[in-house]
Formats: sequence, C-alpha cells, structure tokens
Amino acid sequence: MGATSGKAKKKPGVPEQPPEQPPASKVDKVGKSPNGQKMWTAESASKLQEAVDKVFGTDGSSLHGLEFSFSIADPLLEGCPLIGCSSGFTKLCGYGLKDIVGRNCRFLIDPVPVDQIDPKLRGHTKEFCEAVALGKEYRIPACDVEEWMPAGRQGDELFAMQVNARKDGSFFNNMFYMKAVDFGMELGKERPYIVALQSELPEGKKDLAKLAQNISQLDAKMIQVEKTLAVSFFLRVSVSRQLHSTMFLGSRKDDVSAVETEKDKSVTPPKSLTESFAPGQVQPWNDGRFKDVKLLAEATRNRGVVRLMQDLKDDQQFFAVKRMPNSWVQTSHEEFVRKYPTETEYPWQDIGCMKFLESQNFKNVCTLEGVYRDDKNTFVVSHFATEGDLFTVATSQASGTVGPERESAFASLVVELLSAVKQLHELQIVHRDLSLENVLRTKGADGNLVLKVIDFGMASRGRMFTNSKRGKPSYQAPEMHAGTMYDALLSDMFSVGVMVFCLLLKDYPWQTTKPGQCKCFDFVTQHGFRTYCQKRQVRGTKKMIAECLSEPLLQMLEGMVAVNPANRLTLGESQFKNSRKSIWDEPWMSNRVESL
Repeated sequence: MGATSGKAKKKPGVPEQPPEQPPASKVDKVGKSPNGQKMWTAESASKLQEAVDKVFGTDGSSLHGLEFSFSIADPLLEGCPLIGCSSGFTKLCGYGLKDIVGRNCRFLIDPVPVDQIDPKLRGHTKEFCEAVALGKEYRIPACDVEEWMPAGRQGDELFAMQVNARKDGSFFNNMFYMKAVDFGMELGKERPYIVALQSELPEGKKDLAKLAQNISQLDAKMIQVEKTLAVSFFLRVSVSRQLHSTMFLGSRKDDVSAVETEKDKSVTPPKSLTESFAPGQVQPWNDGRFKDVKLLAEATRNRGVVRLMQDLKDDQQFFAVKRMPNSWVQTSHEEFVRKYPTETEYPWQDIGCMKFLESQNFKNVCTLEGVYRDDKNTFVVSHFATEGDLFTVATSQASGTVGPERESAFASLVVELLSAVKQLHELQIVHRDLSLENVLRTKGADGNLVLKVIDFGMASRGRMFTNSKRGKPSYQAPEMHAGTMYDALLSDMFSVGVMVFCLLLKDYPWQTTKPGQCKCFDFVTQHGFRTYCQKRQVRGTKKMIAECLSEPLLQMLEGMVAVNPANRLTLGESQFKNSRKSIWDEPWMSNRVESL
C-alpha cells in the first residue's frame, strides 16, 4: 500500500491509489517526496486504524484482548522502508509519522541491547523482505523453527517477535505478523507491498504461542483486511482458508425449495435430510474407547473442534471426531432451529445427509461411525481421511508449479471431483458449500486415493432458492446476491469452477462475488473471464493466467464460472434432460476421460 493524499475512498483506511514511490533515500522524515507530495498523513493513519479496529476489535473485545495496529512497507524501495502506518502504531512505539514514514524498522531495534535481540529472527525478517521484492516465497529453515511457530503456513508471511525500543527509551515485546500482498490500480500491474500487523505482547513468547494456537482466528481477521483492500485495488494474494460469509434472509421456507428437484424413481430421498438419523440413535460417549491424537481443524461455525482420535480397540483405526457443545447442537434438529432461528448451517442435517448418502452407496462420503454424547458435548465420529483436504493439495509445495505439468497431474482429480458432485445431484442433493476445505482425499481399501465430500450442514434436497446466500465468499455464485430465484445445481457448478481454478493456479480468482466488493470480480462481470485471464498475472510470475492454461481448459473454466447462470455449463444431470451444454462435452474433459 502506498502513500495517499489522505482522501479515503469507499472503505476507511484504504488509500485512493498506490503512488509512484521515489527512492527511499529521497523520502524525508516528514513523509514527503522531493516535489513536496505528502506520502502519508495523520488522516490516513487515523482511517487505517479505524479499519483495523473494525476488523480486530477494541477495548478487550479483540483477539486475546490485545491492541492491534498496522504498518505498510515497500520492499521494492531500498531498505524496505515504511511508507504508512495506522495511528495505533504511533501510539505503540511513541514516534510520530514524521519519524516513521520513509524509515526502515531498524530504528526500533537499533537502541535495544544486543543480548535482548533475537539475531535469527532479525535475519529472517531481512530475508523475507528480500524474497518478497523478488516475488519469491520464504519459509524459515527447519533448523530455526521454534515450537510455538504454526506449521504448514504459506510462504508469503512471517510471524515473529522482537524486543523494540520506544522513542522514550523504554522496551516492549513487539509482535509483527508480516504478509506480502500484491495490488495495484490496474489489472496486471499489481506490485508487492508488505503489510504488518503489530501488537505489544506483555508476556512475550507466551502470548505469541497463544496467538499461534488460535491462528485460524487470526487468518479470518486477515481475510477481512484483504477484502477491504479488494474493494479499491486489484488484489493478488496467496490462498487462505475461507470462512462462511452467509446471511439469513427471508423465512425458513427459503430452505425448503420453491421448486423441488425432479424425482428420479430409482432414488427415494427423505422429505428432510435430517430424517435419516434419529436423535434416539445417539449413544453415550465412552472416554476409554478413543485416544486423542491431535487437532485437525477448528469447527468455528459449530462452536467446536475436529480432533484426530485413535480407536483403542483397534490401534490401526483412526477417526475424525467433531466435538460440539450440547448447548449448541441441542437434542434434535427441531430444537436446534427453535433455539437458533437465524442459523444457516444445521448440524443434524449434516449427520442425516451423511447417513442417507451411505444408504445410497455414495462412495464419496466419509463413513459415519456414530454420534455420541456426554454431559457437555456431542461427538460426531467419522472415518478419518488420511490425505487431508483439497486446500492442502492446492497449496502443497509438492503440488508443482502452474503450467502444463500441473494441469496434467491434476486432471484425474478434477474428473473425480466433477463426477462426485454430479452423482450428488443425481441423488437430489445440492451441497451449497462446496470449497477446497470441504472435499477430502483418503486411501481406499485398494490403496487408491478417493475423494470425500464433507460438511452437508447447508445441503438441501431442493433446487430453486431465493434470498438464500450460502457458502464462502469466493465460491458464492453471483446470482445469490441478486435477490432473485436461482438454481442450486448451477450455483454448485460455479463453486466447483472456483475450486478447479484454485487447484490449477494456486490462487483464488477473486475475493468475493458480491457486486462492488472486489475489483477483480467486477472486471470479470464487465469484460468477461477470458479477458481477465489474459490480463491477470499468475502470482509469483510475470506470466498471464491465459499463458499458463491450455485453450481447452480455459474454455471449460469460462463455462464453469460464467457470471450469467444461463450460460453456465451443467454437470449433465438428468434434471436438465440434455437441454443444456454439459461439461462432459468440453474438449478438455472428453480428452481426459478417454485417457484415464
């Protein structure tokens, strides 16, 4: 993020445009360039702090009760100087804007005694800034990884702490979470900046470990920051796990379709997905049966966690156990709806849908071992998917670089994903929350990998919906925001298209599909997906997306994520009676199916 005249646009804390920066040596301490242009003002700092407070909270309501501020650095300038900060940062360090803008952060650490400085992290910080300037990923070497550091993170961030000195000479433990963000006013002209979340940690690394243990909450906050930037800039960031962005509108009738899915006589779905599992089937929880192994994921929407547990009766058997408070789950679906009338995700529906799909021999669902309960919690126990979710697959360092080899390597996975969703639709189930996080991979009995679709809490046996927004921001079909009736078979297809894009390009195509909230998606709406791919660079390279995808694949993606659902490809479901173009007719798909 660059300097600004102080004039905000649309969102607090977002400058009107990144300026053309002069060399760092030409930026003086009052934050002006040689021609007298103001580079960052008190108004800019205040507005940025307003945005930070809106996302992270204040007065003890923030994450762990800490006060957060932001600073912005330009790695393409000599020394990677700060080019802006929030007013909270001036409060944190005691320096004014004229002392901060244009200076490298060394001024905060140089006065600190050598024995209080962490030289390794200081070196990693310098190397991180250099890597960002070169468009490269950076990860702390394994030999320097400390116990508190969160594992499996992206190579565009650095999470650290140093003792810093305030202007008055006092010392404080400064947490800085640095993240590389590419953005610009023109598509294809994005450039790297480093945004850093800062906070004083009274208890040092003990507080740092607490933050690391709640990294999913921190990630959710940073996604909100990115969404704020996406309103005014073309943004290019690494993929992060997304949380739901749903709003309940209208009545509960929205979750009973206005037009039900056309019946397939070979399938007899329950009237409600919750009917396949009766509350009377819940069993008492036996603490002595399972051994807790590790945390698999936060179940934020269900106020719980998912733990990996080992069956003590059979030490070769592992389960994913979702633990939720009884006060949340209640004793039945009906009680849950009465207690939480505005919720959009139903835990009993998730359980019931799993049981129904099992009864239909749907191979792409995790087997439900059982549902258990003690005095405090309900435990949903299902077979463990050994290879993790598709988000892990997409972001793995071993997944290869974007291009022809990656396209070929992921072909069978894409075909299996499309086949699984098609079969789900043929069973008269629409998922409405398809994402990289909600599809897992596991080894089957024959040793081959199998996809497993999870999280059916937003699923429905219906098809047509109005005022019913479901799913995560990047995956939501644009028609969900229109307030008109939409076809969930086609909105699921849009979500799958975003998943395929992410798998092959290691990036989201846009932050959100809500009009006016993401310049990238607004560009697609105005100019088309193909033009967007011709102008947008693949992150970390100088190549455009269209250069890295084969023409058949580009054509298929264009059909999958068509803004107008009338132009969108189908999965060839029987409900359409061959009245529309199917993805199986696409050259990319037909070639891959024949070769598999």
